Amino acid sequence: MKKIEDIKKIFATLLVVALSTNTFAQNVDEDPEIAAQRAMFESAKKSGANEVSGGACKKFISKKRWKIGQNFKKNGDPFFIAIGISEVKAPIVSTSYATSTMNGSILAQLDSKRALVESMGSEITSEILATSVQQYSEGNKPDFLNTSDKPAKEIQNYEDLSVYQKTKVLFNQQLDKLIDQETKDAIANDSISEKEVEDKLKDILNQSAFKDSIKTKASGSIRGMKSVYSHFSVNKGQKQTIICNVGIWSDNLAAQTDAMITGNYSSLKNLKKSLFKSLDIKFTLGSK
Repeated sequence: MKKIEDIKKIFATLLVVALSTNTFAQNVDEDPEIAAQRAMFESAKKSGANEVSGGACKKFISKKRWKIGQNFKKNGDPFFIAIGISEVKAPIVSTSYATSTMNGSILAQLDSKRALVESMGSEITSEILATSVQQYSEGNKPDFLNTSDKPAKEIQNYEDLSVYQKTKVLFNQQLDKLIDQETKDAIANDSISEKEVEDKLKDILNQSAFKDSIKTKASGSIRGMKSVYSHFSVNKGQKQTIICNVGIWSDNLAAQTDAMITGNYSSLKNLKKSLFKSLDIKFTLGSK
């Protein structure tokens, strides 16, 4: 029992660190983007014996009726969910276990951001392809055409766009940069078939130059991503600890981060400064 209590003290320390990154929070059942229940630990038990890496986080997401990737609130606003996984390299009996656990927790959060960036990039890329082909089939010029001719901030109503929409503008500009002028002219003059347009766009969107660029742009857009759930699974032999982390991001969370940086909170709505409803941490001892 003493070992269990020592482990829980370590995780309690991690909780304080995690909460410091979630200054603005509400109950997750009230608003998914300002998430999570009061932090708590479960008593050590054997229910995690056959826990697959990330399985606890997937169960958490399923229970909330979310899915990995893009989700939507009741009002239609989108938010993104991702899972990150990491290992604690040191065994529990090691004197470096506490430091290793802290590092593992940070790596799990970084992994969830990486997954979130990939998810957002795929979502926006799919939207651009579908929208562009549809616009062309209806006799309209695709949104991306000639967008790289001027800075994004000079686009009409740019400042009124959400972070997600602004990121989409940057993706469109990158697409416009990579398409050859002959294809641009053919699209503008409606002298190319719908199938050819789709094939040309897919070719560009699948290029490593485009993928690398959008990863950078998406990563820069995901300000304010937060952890809403973490699970520490320890096998009975105490040789390995697996950490999974659920990260969430939305335009509202990005706005909160911007407000903290600028000190201007006037644009934020329904903001509650609560530190103790922001992160749900679970701890399981396996029976291996």
